Amino acid sequence: MIKKFLTILFIFLSTLGFSSKPTAIDSLKSIIKKESGNKKVEAMIQLSQLMYEKNPSNGISIGFEAVSVSKTLAGDIYSKALENLGLLYQKTSNYESTIDYYKKALENKKNDEGITKILDNIGVSYGEIGKFDSALFYHNQSLKICETTGDKKGAALAINYMGNVNMRSGNFETALSFYHKSLKIREDNNLTEDVASSLENIGDVYKKMNQYDKALEYLNRALLLRNKNGDKSKLAYCYNSFGNFYMQVKLFERSLEYYTKSLDLRTELGDKKDIAATYNNIGTLHRELQNFDKALDYFHKALELRKQTGNKEAIAASFNSIGSLYWLKKDYKNAIDNYKFALSIRQELDEKIQISATLKNLGIIYKDMNDFPKAIDYYQQAIEIAINVNDLIGVASIQNLKGNLYKKSKDFAKAIEFYTNAHTIYKQINQRKEMALVANNLGEIYSQEKQTAKAIAAYNECYSIATEIHEKDAAKTAALGLSNLYKSTGNCAKGLEYFTIYVALKDSIQNDMNRKRIAEMEFETEIKLKDNELVKQEYKLKGTEAELSRQRAFIFGTIIVIILIALFTMLVLVQFSQKQKAYVLLAEKSTQLEDANNLLGDKNKELAIKNDQITDSITYAKQIQEAILPPDELISAHFPHHFVMYRPKEIVSGDFYWFTVQEQYIFIAAVDCTGHGVPGAFMSMIGNTLLNEIVNIQKTFDTAEILEKLDNGVMNALKQKSGSDKRQEDGMDITLCRIDKNAGMVQVALSNHRLVIIKNGELSYLEGDSFSIGGMYKIKQRKQASFTSHTFAIEKGMKLYMHSDGIIDQFGGDKRERFKTPNFHKLLLKTQQNDMHEQFLAINQGFDNWKGTNKQLDDVLVIGIEL
Repeated sequence: MIKKFLTILFIFLSTLGFSSKPTAIDSLKSIIKKESGNKKVEAMIQLSQLMYEKNPSNGISIGFEAVSVSKTLAGDIYSKALENLGLLYQKTSNYESTIDYYKKALENKKNDEGITKILDNIGVSYGEIGKFDSALFYHNQSLKICETTGDKKGAALAINYMGNVNMRSGNFETALSFYHKSLKIREDNNLTEDVASSLENIGDVYKKMNQYDKALEYLNRALLLRNKNGDKSKLAYCYNSFGNFYMQVKLFERSLEYYTKSLDLRTELGDKKDIAATYNNIGTLHRELQNFDKALDYFHKALELRKQTGNKEAIAASFNSIGSLYWLKKDYKNAIDNYKFALSIRQELDEKIQISATLKNLGIIYKDMNDFPKAIDYYQQAIEIAINVNDLIGVASIQNLKGNLYKKSKDFAKAIEFYTNAHTIYKQINQRKEMALVANNLGEIYSQEKQTAKAIAAYNECYSIATEIHEKDAAKTAALGLSNLYKSTGNCAKGLEYFTIYVALKDSIQNDMNRKRIAEMEFETEIKLKDNELVKQEYKLKGTEAELSRQRAFIFGTIIVIILIALFTMLVLVQFSQKQKAYVLLAEKSTQLEDANNLLGDKNKELAIKNDQITDSITYAKQIQEAILPPDELISAHFPHHFVMYRPKEIVSGDFYWFTVQEQYIFIAAVDCTGHGVPGAFMSMIGNTLLNEIVNIQKTFDTAEILEKLDNGVMNALKQKSGSDKRQEDGMDITLCRIDKNAGMVQVALSNHRLVIIKNGELSYLEGDSFSIGGMYKIKQRKQASFTSHTFAIEKGMKLYMHSDGIIDQFGGDKRERFKTPNFHKLLLKTQQNDMHEQFLAINQGFDNWKGTNKQLDDVLVIGIEL
């Protein structure tokens, strides 16, 4: 009894003690009241982040106060406050504001610390709104700075982000190459936690590519590291990745097993935000199984936890998930109620893009209920907000939905109007898949309206784009539409041609689905067989008859799976047989097909002519570009022993070399412009023109001054000083040498390049300035960036080598990795006993041997001169 009393007394006293302990929020508020200057702003930034978790709008409001207070303070605190505001907006998915504040933070940065983080965050934000080129540009800028400063961890992170961008845009092979490159850096530098993240990313790509064995291999490697490191939070995340993986391959029991493991760890850690996320995943799994009641139960569990944390953004997401579930059940009343709950929270938070998305969802529900006036009203509200925040993808999507609504109500004139609006916007922002789908919608409407010529044009556009981007479903629908239209006009040959294409696409789609399902079933069987091996080992240890019985049951189950696969294969064979019969019937129409093939041949010839015309134009552009390059005879007159290895990736190049003689000076430059192909060629023309102007006309002979004028000229030509978000951040990297043979001196200025010098068999190099020519105007202005001249004496037999990064960045070799600078230097030293022509042949052969069957990734330029 006494023991019980003492226990209760201890708990009571402990509660009193803890209740008087100030919270982190109270402590920060106290600091803000007492302190001033930087310490006050630092506390406000921390408070804004804590308050955001409870109430995003309050957190953002404090973030604005921090910006206001810090504006007149010295140092980087103002930039830090702006960066914090960008981070808060990033959490709300308001990416337009996110980008704006991150760019302001970048422009007001007083030192280099943290620049790469801001650049990467801008890149991530551009990726979220589908502007992938801009995302890659900012991640690449971050990478260049990390490589210059030797920040391996930051370089690996920037490369990883480039993988994420390519993953989002569907370029899986390119994403893999970036992820593997990032993984190599992380492994070489023992960045264990980051290695696990890279392995998870690679596994995710293979999952998207339906290469399930490889996906599982990398996920298992990540899991081993997570278990070894002992970070339960990261381990829970890894379990969650396994759950996602098994849900995709339809092994739902195993998916639930891993989601449950993740949930157990997160419950142990007590992070309600992560627990709610796992409940949401389990709810999604039950939704896939059409266990709607269970799915709803887990979605409500997630909602209750999110209410406890006070994170209104997450609460709105839960209401949205619940609304979507009711919509699937066709319980429109409950769907509308939950969407409206989500809408009211998002309006309170002023999350413009999310508000527009929720209004769009309400419009879709009212359309399904045939309440067209309300549907139109919600669509109109959604589109006005999307226009206000310049969300062009959202605007086009809603225009298309309005077209669907008017099509459903048989108001074809209105449907055509809105489909045309959507098509125009998708074309403007180069969303080709969506262009094809909207063109298909237009084809269907024009067909119903008996506007045959317009219907054929629309279907043809859909078919052409869908074929180019491998969207078989859209191409199939367009082919059937064209077949019916041509038949209706009496052009049976053309109708039969497109019907044949339709049948072939239909079979191809079915075969793709069959192959995917067979791959899933084979993978499922393989997993079960592996499980069987584990069970066998357990049986040997325990030696019980009951477990042997379970083994026999499993083997029986495996046999059933194999029988199912066999039956499925037989079904595929039956479909193939039916297809063969269809081909026999089609063969009876051989005469018509022959005529159709002749017509198709004519069209192919027309396309070939157009293709030739385009190629001829680019080839002629190549002749123009080559005309500006200095003739070899001119270089040979001054440097008898030299070579130029010039290998464009495309017909035209973004790399170029430049040569001129003024007074006693000989100038030679190797230049690498942003991009390759036609865009790079345009930049090369700008660079060549400016160099001629600066040196030959203005008579500027100091190499550093030449680069400063070139930098200013590029920024003026591309309007990079305007401050507009639409300005082009392109530029070029350059090695510029000035040789004075009379004085026996060389002067060099370099932008993001390296000059290799070999004398007496020993290699050294000059490192260039870290800024490119063109771009990053605000940063250059703030840092008062300038270019440096290096001067050294000519020695007998000295050799200089200038090169772009195309040769060192080329993927190849046994491990499919970059050629890298050390390998290039070894190749140069290995060939030093040869004359310059033989060196040229050896470097070409070395490059080709390394590249092998891989594609050339970039333009390649290497110049060697013997002084």
